[in-house]
Amino acid sequence: MKIFIGMVEIANNINEFAESLKKNNHEVETLCLVKNHYYDENHYDHSLDTLYKFIKVKYIRHIAFSLILFVYFLYFSFKCEIFIFTWNITFLPFKLDLWILKLLGKKVIIFNCGDDVRYRPIQLKIEKMYGLNSFFEQDPELIREYNKGGISFNKAFFSQRLEELSGAKIISLRSQATFQKNPLIIFRFPVHKLLANPKSPNNKLVIVHAPTNTVFKGTKYVDEVVKNLEKKGFNFEYRKIQSKTNDYLIKNLMAADILIDQPGKWIGRLAAEAMAAGCIVIGGNRKSFIGTVIDSPVIQFETDIEDLERKLTELLSNRKLCEKIMLNSYSFWKKYYSYESFAKYIEEILNKSAEKFYPRSDYKSHLLNCSENKYQKTVIKYLY
Repeated sequence: MKIFIGMVEIANNINEFAESLKKNNHEVETLCLVKNHYYDENHYDHSLDTLYKFIKVKYIRHIAFSLILFVYFLYFSFKCEIFIFTWNITFLPFKLDLWILKLLGKKVIIFNCGDDVRYRPIQLKIEKMYGLNSFFEQDPELIREYNKGGISFNKAFFSQRLEELSGAKIISLRSQATFQKNPLIIFRFPVHKLLANPKSPNNKLVIVHAPTNTVFKGTKYVDEVVKNLEKKGFNFEYRKIQSKTNDYLIKNLMAADILIDQPGKWIGRLAAEAMAAGCIVIGGNRKSFIGTVIDSPVIQFETDIEDLERKLTELLSNRKLCEKIMLNSYSFWKKYYSYESFAKYIEEILNKSAEKFYPRSDYKSHLLNCSENKYQKTVIKYLY
């Protein structure tokens, strides 16, 4: 069966999904709307990148894209049996294509990758109930900045509801599925092989931190801890990497021992790439909150300077501990995030055996309590 993969290149997913499935004997065709500058070297079967750059007027570009996507929808409807969307953007307005594909007997998988369905103001309040995101509470201006960067309530709510009602298989995480009502499949993705075997620690440990946003990646904690450790005489190399291509970052991870990712909840692409490179990862590992049975070797990045300094001190002082965690990291990548494991994961999704997470008890009442106004309460009360 031929597989379609598209259309938004977020975190290299179109490219990696396609390469993973091709190497496991699947026929794949890809469409990318606009290329991601971090992955300029990627090749796609179809792309609207040139058209996007050529048409400068937004409303004309919107009309042109809508017409072209309709044509692509007809084209792929005849050619493909399985449709994998890497963001909540599909071919037609109001997710109409999802319903048509269902009527045609096609199998549809939607990977929600974060802010395509997350409504930040409500999600933040819900997570606060579980003691998460404590560093936001210290700065009201930071909360306002964070909330402004997300999508609207209507877009988040109705996108999530339409996807679930369409019967598509939805891949997500509890940290982003703000308006989840049905059981969803826990998000995983492939990372290509970087090392043939696990590696040993360097004599002088190399620590990498690669923030795309220094505030939300916890860079102030990292920088302060690094200064403290240097003053105490620890011998290590610290590399802060910003505004570089993914290839450049990967080369640094292959030479590194420790990645300090972000104070998150679970594993993102950077963490998985670091584990493929045999690194220790300090990042997100809120297993109970995520709702998974998988044991991750990631060390939780708490927004606490003393905690981060203690964890790094232990690693810098104990080579055998580093060797053990680096081996566990590489093994974890191979078992859950390698090309082979991703192909099996897609098969599990299709045969309904993939791991799922469920809405928490009384979740509707939590949404109502965390809503911001009467309109939101009404929508949640009657349409959730």
